[in-house]
Amino acid sequence: MGIRLSDTCLTLIKLNTSQTDCPTYEEILMIYPDTSKRDISGDFAMIDGVLQREPPQLAKHFEFYRNNSDEHLFIDPPIDRTFVMDMIVIETQIPTYKVKGSYVVANDTITFGHSRMMDKACQNAAIGADIWLAYLGDTIHYMKNDCEEEFTAVSTLSQMLLFPSEVGDKMLNQWYQMQKWLEEMTEKCLTRGCI
Repeated sequence: MGIRLSDTCLTLIKLNTSQTDCPTYEEILMIYPDTSKRDISGDFAMIDGVLQREPPQLAKHFEFYRNNSDEHLFIDPPIDRTFVMDMIVIETQIPTYKVKGSYVVANDTITFGHSRMMDKACQNAAIGADIWLAYLGDTIHYMKNDCEEEFTAVSTLSQMLLFPSEVGDKMLNQWYQMQKWLEEMTEKCLTRGCI
């Protein structure tokens, strides 16, 4: 599994802006140690004023992991490994997004997702920088267990209550009246004949 910062987070950190919630790799490494073979896949060094992984020392470093059944956590993995491992990307923010239940209004509520986005295959996740500390460990555990809901302690769904309005109620009422009239006219035309 790999954890990396988004390009936007890296740019904000390089600019040394204090207005970002993005963690640095130092902060991530304090809590989630990198368990990759750094002497093979690249050690950490200051690059452009930011701690990042250096390029791999071996051209085919990935062969070590292919024949190794141990579980490895890569922080800032080499780019050639990101396509073959589960990845968590820390983004500057995760906007509210539509989920399967967003297309159905039930009891005047609609459901949206927030804070963590997962792909359908449970191989890629994105979490917001503002909640990375609370969500990163949970996301790792969740992904290791094939994204089964029982293996997450955080809720990434929120419901929005839709308030009825006078204009909406009036239009809805007129629509129902029109539907009722059309049904009556259809019935009359079928039974008695039209004009």
